[in-house]
Amino acid sequence: MCGIAGVLDAQATPEERAALVATMLRRQSHRGPDDSGVWSGHTAALGICRLAILDLSTAGHQPMSEESQKVWVVENGEIYNFEELRDDLKRAGHAFRSGSDAEVLVRGFTQWGVHLLDRLRGMFAFALWSEQDQRLLLARDRFGIKPLYYRVERLDAGFRLLFASEIKAILAVQREGARPNLETVHDFLAHGQLEHNSDTFFEGIAKLPPAHVLLVGRDGGTELRRYWDYEVNPDLGQVSKVDDQRAAEAFREAFFESVRYHLVSDVPVGSCLSGGLDSSAVVCAASRLLGDGGARTPTARQWTFTSCFDDPRFDERTYATEVAKVTGAQAHYTFPSAAGLLAELPALLHHQEEPFAGTSVYAQWCLMRDIHTSGLKVVLDGQGGDELLLGYGKFYVFFLQELARRRRYGLLGREAASLLTAPAFLRSLDLRHGLRYLGRAAALAGEQRLVSTALANRCTNRTVPVGLDGGLAERIKRDTTTLSLPVLLRYEDKNAMAFSVESRVPFVDHVLVEHVSRLPLRQKLRSGWTKFIMRQALRGVLPESVRRRRDKVGFVTPEEVWLRGELAGEVEETFASARFLTDWADLPRLRSAFVAYRRRPGVLSHSVFFRYFIVEHWARQFLGTV
Repeated sequence: MCGIAGVLDAQATPEERAALVATMLRRQSHRGPDDSGVWSGHTAALGICRLAILDLSTAGHQPMSEESQKVWVVENGEIYNFEELRDDLKRAGHAFRSGSDAEVLVRGFTQWGVHLLDRLRGMFAFALWSEQDQRLLLARDRFGIKPLYYRVERLDAGFRLLFASEIKAILAVQREGARPNLETVHDFLAHGQLEHNSDTFFEGIAKLPPAHVLLVGRDGGTELRRYWDYEVNPDLGQVSKVDDQRAAEAFREAFFESVRYHLVSDVPVGSCLSGGLDSSAVVCAASRLLGDGGARTPTARQWTFTSCFDDPRFDERTYATEVAKVTGAQAHYTFPSAAGLLAELPALLHHQEEPFAGTSVYAQWCLMRDIHTSGLKVVLDGQGGDELLLGYGKFYVFFLQELARRRRYGLLGREAASLLTAPAFLRSLDLRHGLRYLGRAAALAGEQRLVSTALANRCTNRTVPVGLDGGLAERIKRDTTTLSLPVLLRYEDKNAMAFSVESRVPFVDHVLVEHVSRLPLRQKLRSGWTKFIMRQALRGVLPESVRRRRDKVGFVTPEEVWLRGELAGEVEETFASARFLTDWADLPRLRSAFVAYRRRPGVLSHSVFFRYFIVEHWARQFLGTV
C-alpha cells in the first residue's frame, strides 16, 4: 500500500520532472511513510512513497525495473496471487531479486504485456513506463479499491500528464487553481450522487475508472480500455434442499479462499468489526484460517476494532463482543462524538478530498486512527457484502417490484407475507429515505428545489437512477459498480491511508464477485431473509445471534440526533455565512427548511441538509476564491 505519482512531459528536463513528482509525493506522504523513491527518464518520471507490507527489505524499493531498465513500475496496493504468478514467470525463465509483488508486475509485463491484467487478483493502481515504446500504462483494479487520479494539460509546445493516488497531489503542481466541477456538485446536492465514473468534484481532474487501463504515448495520444466486466444472473432460480446445500458449500469455499488471500502479509493483520453480518463473517473466517495455519501471515491473534455509541439505537457492541469472544480476538472500542467531528472536520475533509454523504465517514476515521495507534498496518473490513448479497432493505423492495413486473404474484404474496414475520427487519427500514424508491416524486422534488436556479439551469436533464429501471440484476450491478460500493471504497481508502493503514475488503474480490453474481436471485433473497446463501454457508462459523440477525443497522452514527442537536448550531451558522452555497443553493429556502426540520422532521431527510453543509466546508477548504 503506497502513494504513487508521476508526470509525462517531453518538454521538461529530467530534473524538472523529478521535482514535480517529489512535490506530489510530499502531499501524500501519509500513504507511505516507510520508504520513497523517484525515477526520471527522458520523457517520464515516476515516484512512490511506500507502506511496506510485503518484502520489508530494501529489495522491495520502488520505482522498480528489470535488469535492462526498459520497464519501470510504481504500485499502490497488493497483488494477492503474486506468489502463483511468480512461479509461472520462473517457469518461463524469469529470475527474481525480491519477494515483492511489484516485481511480478514488471516481469509479468515483459512476459504478457497488457494481458498481465487478466491474471491479477488483488487491489491495485499502478503506473508502468516502457522506455522502449515510450508509453505510459496506468491501470486500476476491477472495482476501484485503490484510487488513481490524472490530469492532462495541453501546452503550446505539447502536453503534460500528471497522475497521483490523491487529488491534492495534483492540485499542488497543476498550472491553475482548483475549480469545481459544477455538474458533479449539482448531482450531489440535487440527487445525493457521489460517484461519476471518471469525473471528480474538481474540474480537469479525472479518475481512472475501475477495470480500465489508460495507455498514453509521449505525443499525447491516449487510449482508455476496459479489461474486465461481468454480469449478474437475473434468473429467480429453483428452490431445493440439494441446490441450497451445494450452493452453500460452494459459497463457503469461495469466501474462505478470498479471506485467505487477503491475509497474505509480512506484518500482522487486524479487522474492523461492526457486529453486522459481513464484518463478523470476515473475522470468523479469518479466525478459522489463522487457527488451522491456512494463512500466510505473522498474525497469531486477531485485533478487532468497533465503533460504539452510548445511544443503544446505534450501538452494536453486544454482537461485536460476542464475535470477539468466540474468535478469541483482542477487542478495541472507539466512541465517535459530534464534538469530535466538528474538531476534526478540516483534517477529515483534507484527506477525503471530496464531499461525503454522512457522518459515518467520521466513525470510520476514528477506527482507522485507533488501528494506527495500536501499531497495525493492515486491517480487513466487510465492505461490499451488502451490494454483493443484497443486504440493504431497499433490495427487498426491489425484489418485490421485480416479482410484480414478472407477474409472479403467488411468489410475491409469499415473500411479502414473510416480511410480516420479521418485525426487526421492518423496523430497520428508513421509510423517509425509501420515498426515493417508492412514490419518490415528492421527496426528490423537495430536494431539488433547494438547488439554486442558476445551477439547476446549467445542469438540466441530469437524472440519477434511484429505482429499478432495467430490473433487479441491473440494479445490483449498478450499486456494485457505480452508485454505492465505489463511494464506500473511496471513504475506506482515504480514511485508512490518512493513518498509514492498508484496508483490505475480501468481499470485493473479483473471483468471489463472479461466483456470487452467477447465483440466481432467490439464493440471495428468500422468505424474508437477506443474504440467504451466506447465512446458510456460515452456519457453525458465525454465532447464531449474528447469523440470524434481521435488524439491518449498517455502519451508522446518531447522525439525525447530532444534526438536530449538537451540530445544529454549526449547520445554521454555515448556511448563514455561506460563501459558495450562494451560487449553488436557494439559501432562503434552505435555511427555512432546516429550521422547520429542527422543529419536526418531515419529508426531507437529515442527509439532505448534511450534503449542503459538507459541500460548503469542502469548497472553503479546497477552492478558495473561485
